[in-house]
Amino acid sequence: MLNKPEISVIITAYNRKKYLKEAISSALNQTFPRDSYEVIVIKNFYDDDVDNFIRENNVKSIYSEEEKSGGMLKLGIEQSSGEIICFLDDDDKFHEDKLRKVHDSFEKYKDLAFYHNNRIVIDENGNVISKPEPWGEEYIDKYDKSVYESLIRRKAWSNSSSICIKKGSINSQKLGQINLSVDLYLLLNVLINKSPLLLDHTPLTYYRIHGGNTSIGSHETSVKYVHMQRSLQDVFKIYEMGKQNKEFNLVFYYNYYLRAKMNYNVIYEDRRLEVLRTSLRMLMNPYKSMKTKVKYVGAALLNLVFHNYVRNYIIRLNLRYNGEIPLGIIDVKDKEVIKRDNW
Repeated sequence: MLNKPEISVIITAYNRKKYLKEAISSALNQTFPRDSYEVIVIKNFYDDDVDNFIRENNVKSIYSEEEKSGGMLKLGIEQSSGEIICFLDDDDKFHEDKLRKVHDSFEKYKDLAFYHNNRIVIDENGNVISKPEPWGEEYIDKYDKSVYESLIRRKAWSNSSSICIKKGSINSQKLGQINLSVDLYLLLNVLINKSPLLLDHTPLTYYRIHGGNTSIGSHETSVKYVHMQRSLQDVFKIYEMGKQNKEFNLVFYYNYYLRAKMNYNVIYEDRRLEVLRTSLRMLMNPYKSMKTKVKYVGAALLNLVFHNYVRNYIIRLNLRYNGEIPLGIIDVKDKEVIKRDNW
């Protein structure tokens, strides 16, 4: 590759290699010219089959023992040459037109800082579970409370494999502090700084659902339990980072932070009075109905007496929905995100 690449694709893999070659192949087999982008793989393991495949396809490989997802992406960004950064998880795939569409979008909107495309959900064998119809795009460069609320409530960051950013728009040091919720941080970084973003409703990522349900006590469940804790901690970090934008932070506080704080204090801290105080703050939430706010208070009161029951209930719900953090105590019925397009 003689010319400087326009796009850098960063693929991360942590203790998982089953789908990695598929992910790499999808990044290599693009309709966008191969000499206009680079592929970087960051992983915490060596494997002869995978490593030979990487060498044969002129892919840059970096070994890292970094445990934080944000730390791995920070390393990839520091080693990248492209001005546009696209992320890909080891178990997901790109549609063949992904990079061409990304390039065209950043060319069309010169100030664009954040791009997110829709996704096709597939199973562990690559069979399509759901495929939304494309329906245009949303370019946003002006922000107020209603815009912040809409983007946060729609979870417009969902799936880091659907995200591309302008390299200069991200604070890689802050990104390196994020444990798991890098997709959440990447969008909220843009909202905090009021940078232009584009939601492309064309499905250009294959998002893979794999692994069966696990029972309480299994090793996989123990790992998810730790992941839930780290994801909730990420919410608290992002809230602190967002204090420079008071309008955004207020929306984030009521729509995300308070629920995360309730979950954390029920599951990991057993701070029953603090859970009650947080639920009372929910009564001031302008984005929830009074019925829902009263239910939060009721759940907090129930937690005072039947803490173990409430704690186990919330843990099981989080595990059932594959760590979709933060789940509220009340509004779990709205979280069937893996079975439908959540835009």
